[in-house]
Amino acid sequence: MNISRSWATPAALALFSLSAATGLLMFFKIAAPLQKGIHEWIGFGFILTIALHAIANVGAFKNHFFSKKGAILAGSFVLLIGGTSVFRGKDAGKFRANVASKAVSQAPLERVAPLTKRSVDDIVRDLNAAGYAASAEGTIAALSGGNPEKEQAVLAIVFR
Repeated sequence: MNISRSWATPAALALFSLSAATGLLMFFKIAAPLQKGIHEWIGFGFILTIALHAIANVGAFKNHFFSKKGAILAGSFVLLIGGTSVFRGKDAGKFRANVASKAVSQAPLERVAPLTKRSVDDIVRDLNAAGYAASAEGTIAALSGGNPEKEQAVLAIVFR
């Protein structure tokens, strides 16, 4: 099979660029919901394209991969992926922002109010007007019942 470098290399670069852009948007929590799915599917395309790129450039690939630097890099990546797959802490994979968000969701509204620069009475009134049975002692987590979509809706009302 003869794979042309004239399209394999630009395709790999294009998919890398898209994957990097959507990955950064996800990392900074500004990605639209559709972009996460796009990022995942682009990843599959990127893997296939890189494999085709490696086939098209097999000579250079062998020279780099089987050099001392290439072997060290490949071994390091295998150890990194293997190590992070085997050794998992209690909160493996959670970002600090998620921990902060959880703390806000589990705090009484009277403690959350100063973060919003609104009075707890205003927050409770807005939540009750939206159909939630809110009180100053209640929490966002209790109001949402553990439903992530409802929690986002409650947070949107609280942080108006």
